[in-house]
Amino acid sequence: MARMVAEPAVGLFHQVGAGKTAEMVMGVMELKRLGLANKPAVVVPNHMLEQFGREWLQLYPQARILAASIDDLAKDRRRRFVAKVATNDWDAVIMTRTAFERLPLSSSSIASYMEGELERARHELEAVKAHAQGPGMAGAGLVKRMEKQLLAQEETIKALLDKPTDPGLSFEQTGIDYLVVDELHDYKNLDTPSNIPGAAIQGSKRASDLHMKAEYLRAREGRRVITGATATPIANSVTEMYVMQRYLRPDLLEDAGIGDFNTWAATFGQVVEEMELSVAGGDRFKLKARFAKFQNVPELLRLFHTFADVKTAEDLKLPVPDLAQRAVDGQRAPELHPVEPTPELTEYIQRIGERVDAIEARAVEPTEDNMLKVSTDGRKAALDMRLVDPVLEPFGETKASAAAALLARVWEQNRDTVYTDAVTGEPDPVPGALQIVFCDQGTPGRGGTCTTSSSASSWPGACPGTWCASCTRRRTTPRRRGCSPRRGPGTSRS
Repeated sequence: MARMVAEPAVGLFHQVGAGKTAEMVMGVMELKRLGLANKPAVVVPNHMLEQFGREWLQLYPQARILAASIDDLAKDRRRRFVAKVATNDWDAVIMTRTAFERLPLSSSSIASYMEGELERARHELEAVKAHAQGPGMAGAGLVKRMEKQLLAQEETIKALLDKPTDPGLSFEQTGIDYLVVDELHDYKNLDTPSNIPGAAIQGSKRASDLHMKAEYLRAREGRRVITGATATPIANSVTEMYVMQRYLRPDLLEDAGIGDFNTWAATFGQVVEEMELSVAGGDRFKLKARFAKFQNVPELLRLFHTFADVKTAEDLKLPVPDLAQRAVDGQRAPELHPVEPTPELTEYIQRIGERVDAIEARAVEPTEDNMLKVSTDGRKAALDMRLVDPVLEPFGETKASAAAALLARVWEQNRDTVYTDAVTGEPDPVPGALQIVFCDQGTPGRGGTCTTSSSASSWPGACPGTWCASCTRRRTTPRRRGCSPRRGPGTSRS
C-alpha cells in the first residue's frame, strides 16, 4: 500500500494468499484520500466482481463504489453507465475485464496511440533486420510479417480517422484517472516482435486495449496511472518481464536507452544453441537457439524491483497444510503414478512425427494440418487415446483409467469416515473424503456429455454423491463415466 502511494506505478507480485485484494483496496482508498487519484478504476476477472465488491465493503463499509459488469455496458445502457461514472464522486469503479474492454477510447486517441506504436514498430523492424543473421535467429519470415503489420496498421489509422464517433461513449468521458488491474498476468500477450525463437509474442486485443488506455492516462495524468497485481508475473517466457516493464514503468526503459525487446534481450540475456528433443517426439533432435541465460543480472533486478514488489511463499511463510507422507519412502512430497504408454499411443506418436515432417516441408495446407492441431492431438492422446479415436479400446492402462482407479480406491477406503470441524469439533454431516481433480481434457462439455466415452472403465462401481469438476449440479445417481469426481461444497477435507 505504501508503494502505491509513494511510487508512480507498482507491481504487487505477491504469492497467492498474501492479501493482494486488501492491498489493492487500501491502496486505492489512500490514493483517493490523499488526492493522488480522483476516480480510480479496478479491473477484475469476470467471475470476481461480486466477491471483490463484497470484500471492499467489509474493509470500508462507508465506501462509495460502483460495480459494473458486461450487462451494464450493453447497448443503450452504456451511455447511462458513462454518465453515472462521470457525474458522481466514487471512491472507486470496479469493472469486469470484459466491461473494461467494452469501454473504448475515442477514435482520435486510438489513432494517436497507433501512430506511436507504428513508429515503435519501425524501430523494432530495424532492430530485427540488424540481428536477423545471428545464429539460430528467425529472420526473414519475421521481417515479412512485421512489414505486413505496419501496412495494416497504417490502413487502420486511416479508417479510424474517417469513422464517425459518439462523444458520449468513450473511456475519456468517464473521468477515470487511475487503473488497478487484478491478475495482470492475463494481459501478458502484448505484441512483442523478436527474431529470438520462442521469445516473440503475437499480441492480443485484451493486452493492447489495456496498454492503450495506460498510455493515454500517462499522456494526460503523468506517470502515476496504474498498479498491477498477480502472483505469476513471469509464467512462460522471459519476455513477460519486459512486458511488465512496458505496462508499469516504460519510462525506465526509455531512460536506459531500451526502445525494443531485442535491445533489452541483448542487454540482459544470451541466446544459447542446444540440441533439443523435437516436438515430434521419439528420437528426433534439432539444434535450437533459446533465450536461456541472463547477464547483467544486478542491473536487471535493480530495474525490475524499482516497480515490482515481490513476495514469495518463502518470504511470507504462509501457513499451509503438510503433504501426506508417501508410502514408498515416508517423505512429504507429491506422489507420482507413472503410466506406461499403450501400443496404440506409441503408434500414434509415430504418426504425429510424420505429420510434423509434412507441416515443416509445407506439404499440407495450414487449414488442413498445423502445429496447433498436432500439439492438441498429442495432449489428448497422452491422456487417453479415446479422445482422438472414440471407438478405440486401448490395450492396457491409460492416464484417465489409472486416475479413475486411484480415485475410486480413495473413495472406497474413506466412504464411511466421519470428519470433524477443526474449530468446533462437530462431526460433518457428510461422511467421506474430499477429492479435487484438475483436468482440462476429456471433461464434460456444456451439454453435460463427456468427451471421453468410457475413460473410467476401470472404475469399480459408481461414486454417488460426488461432484464433477466441470459440472454444476450434484450427482445423486451413478455418475457418467469419464467425469472427474469431487465432493460438494461444505464437505470435510481429508
